[in-house]
Amino acid sequence: MLNKLTKFIAAALLLLLLIQTIGPIQSASAAKRYAILQESTNRSFVPIRYTAENFGYKVQWKGEEQKVLLSNGSKSVEFTVDTKQVKVNGKLQQLDASPFNLAGTVYIPLRFAGETLGTEVEWQKSGRVVLTSGSKKTEIETIALNRIERAVKTPVSASSTTVEISKKKVSVNVVYVDLYHPAVHMDTVYANNKIGSTEPFKNMIERSKASVAVNGTFFNAYSTTDVKIPYGYIVQSGKVINKASGDERTIFIYTKDGDAQIVDGETELKKLLDQGIVEAAVQAGPRLVRNGKVDTNPTAEGFKDPKVLTNRAGRTAIGVTKEGKVIIITTSAVTIKELAEVMVKLGATAAMNLDGGASSGLYAKGTMITPPGRDLSNALIATF
Repeated sequence: MLNKLTKFIAAALLLLLLIQTIGPIQSASAAKRYAILQESTNRSFVPIRYTAENFGYKVQWKGEEQKVLLSNGSKSVEFTVDTKQVKVNGKLQQLDASPFNLAGTVYIPLRFAGETLGTEVEWQKSGRVVLTSGSKKTEIETIALNRIERAVKTPVSASSTTVEISKKKVSVNVVYVDLYHPAVHMDTVYANNKIGSTEPFKNMIERSKASVAVNGTFFNAYSTTDVKIPYGYIVQSGKVINKASGDERTIFIYTKDGDAQIVDGETELKKLLDQGIVEAAVQAGPRLVRNGKVDTNPTAEGFKDPKVLTNRAGRTAIGVTKEGKVIIITTSAVTIKELAEVMVKLGATAAMNLDGGASSGLYAKGTMITPPGRDLSNALIATF
């Protein structure tokens, strides 16, 4: 279907997506950076908050009036949900389609953006969209509208199951977080907002208003003092909260564009930090899965403890799937290799180990699925 888009560029230029959750539309948090293809009409949508702010416009949401205001000093644009009329510098113009609200996200016509906001739109043969304004250019992925609708319908799923691997059957708690939901956002939290502190997992969940939460990186849980330092990098809201210089253990990253990925240690993390695209990160390891296959080498990542190298234990893992979901699990006693096999069976294309044992904690949809056996240093959360 996407290859046919080149035949319909004119039609594809009919609509632009204004995407941002209603509550934080005036905040600095990132909009989802993807184009939406409405296959029934062959119309396409792109995120205007990303586009507008990236290309010099301020965005303001007036919730009571269901209006969105754009301004850049010389031009003002006012849209109203479910209305085809738009004001440009105070003058009324007619749109080909009405802006509409889906799960707190407002969508508006793309042709209007190209002609009025000064953004050039170009389709690639792959179906990806290139947006250009002056010297600034960005390329975004195209997603079918029905895929977004599925994410809106089921942003989080949770279940308990048994996974059969090569040597045993493993009891697994599984949570999937759909990153294509327009309002999903991931970040890290740390105990009492103080590095070196610990706090009940439940308190972190309540304080951060998390919809999903999982324990994060290792920490000095057995310290005889009150100071229990985490061992890996932690990034919160784009800021490095805890460093682990020289540590090449695997890292989970959530980007400012709403993607998730697993990267190989400090060197790769620093590259992404320099590019300014890291919203949240937690470093733990070892890696479990790469390109959909078991790929784990704890010794190469600097692990020496038998708890990681050879022993079986209750464990926690996180990964990503080809469908654009984050998968989080807690398990019965397994080795790291067996944990990797479980993640492959559950559909992970990339995955890594998190802290485990008494630190394993998993919460979703209002339920404490796996209660940790100790206070925790840090956690990874998803909100909607």
